[in-house]
Amino acid sequence: MNWDWDELASRDDWRDYILPYRTEEQFWAEGLKQAKMLDEFIERREVVCDVGAGIGRVLRHIDAGRRIAVEPTDAFRRRIDLPGCTLLRDVSEVGSGTVDFAYCLMVYQHVGFSEQGRLTAELARMLAPGGKALIQIPCGPHYKMNPRQMQEAAKLAATYGTFFDDSRVFPGRLAGYETDVEGSQELFILGTQSGA
Repeated sequence: MNWDWDELASRDDWRDYILPYRTEEQFWAEGLKQAKMLDEFIERREVVCDVGAGIGRVLRHIDAGRRIAVEPTDAFRRRIDLPGCTLLRDVSEVGSGTVDFAYCLMVYQHVGFSEQGRLTAELARMLAPGGKALIQIPCGPHYKMNPRQMQEAAKLAATYGTFFDDSRVFPGRLAGYETDVEGSQELFILGTQSGA
């Protein structure tokens, strides 16, 4: 989708473009559900980075030693109200080997393949030894993908996994993101950097 996110984020109805057909209460509640899904990967003292943070609706519920929000859209970044959170415009601004857990949810479907590869490489670069990254790869009927395209998405996810010292690709559904499309799911990559 080639949307002008800065223009959309400046509109009064900006939430309708992020998660259509949600009330404001549902919008924030889904952020909490997604944060709870991530909770098993995070230790409280760790540095956590949300790549494609939007307005921080997931990151606001993450309890960590340090939180970093990477959001390229100026209008969204201005809406992030998280005291003590480091706000960055580009993933390249995050220091190498400084993040214990990074996640990238609901982002890859909005950027081209070359940008997906760059984001994945940057996620691997920022991880500290023993660090982990969770990446959601859009896949399934909800994204108007036929079976061949879904197979290609799975191959792409496996390729992105090679950016890490160790990785696992698995299917799932993003917690809190409900859809009425039967069989809709995403692929997730859990990448880990070795302790060496």
